[in-house]
Amino acid sequence: MKAEAVKAALTRAGLPIHKEESGVGSAATIGVALDGRADLALGGDKPALHLRLAGDRLDLTPYLAAPGAADPPAPAPLSAGKPDDPDMAGSAALADFDASIELKLNAITADKIVVGPTQLMATVADGAATVDLDIAEVYGGSVKLTAGLRGGGADVPINGRLAFEAIDPGTVLRTMFGVEGFGGAASGEFRVASSGGKLSELQRRLEANGQFAIENAEVPPQFALLTANPLAAAKGAEEGPSRISGVLLYGRDSRRADMQWQRGDDIVAEFSLFEKKKNKRETRLKRTNQRDG
Repeated sequence: MKAEAVKAALTRAGLPIHKEESGVGSAATIGVALDGRADLALGGDKPALHLRLAGDRLDLTPYLAAPGAADPPAPAPLSAGKPDDPDMAGSAALADFDASIELKLNAITADKIVVGPTQLMATVADGAATVDLDIAEVYGGSVKLTAGLRGGGADVPINGRLAFEAIDPGTVLRTMFGVEGFGGAASGEFRVASSGGKLSELQRRLEANGQFAIENAEVPPQFALLTANPLAAAKGAEEGPSRISGVLLYGRDSRRADMQWQRGDDIVAEFSLFEKKKNKRETRLKRTNQRDG
């Protein structure tokens, strides 16, 4: 990375570097006006760039696919050793510089979706890159996303974590799909990890796990007809709070998903999907209605 190229890019973005050290300015990009500061340190063992940006509302609606547009074709599976299988050798360049970008937005909109305030922090230091996204308001709850990788070496490790808390699924379904009658507070956490020297290796070695729960879940009465136990699903609130929970495991050799819907002490439905290597799949929908005591 050449210092002249960095300074030229910042100047084009409206954040010029003054005295080759720091600068304050504003820029308009992807539909949002940003104010911020850029600091570029050229001394020491390697250059260091630090950006602090802030804006009001980022509207992603113009970048969404037009209604009725055909879905893009699915990419073909990557094959190891072929030109379409990029390697991760370029990640070694992360050791050549330090950088940090802090972006704060009051809101992000995409068609009918509105979330925020949002804070994004991306950091490159000591050959590793991390990204932290914190959305303080998402349909009554919050979302945190963390991702990272360490460059260099034959195997590049990557990891990610998504956590959400107290999100109202009823508002999500009503806003995005026009579906009424659902409610509750959804919380959960999902993690992914992999390693490899090529993108195909990262895909092949991907492992994931997670869990979620919807407390005080509200389900439309007509939905009871689709469950394994319609009578238990149709019982009133006096039978106790409704809870939907699930666990997901995704590995190289097997995949598993389990979900349970419970109202009070009654198990309304249990669903389990288990898939082994070589496409051996087992699906179970249990019909139970057990009350403790």
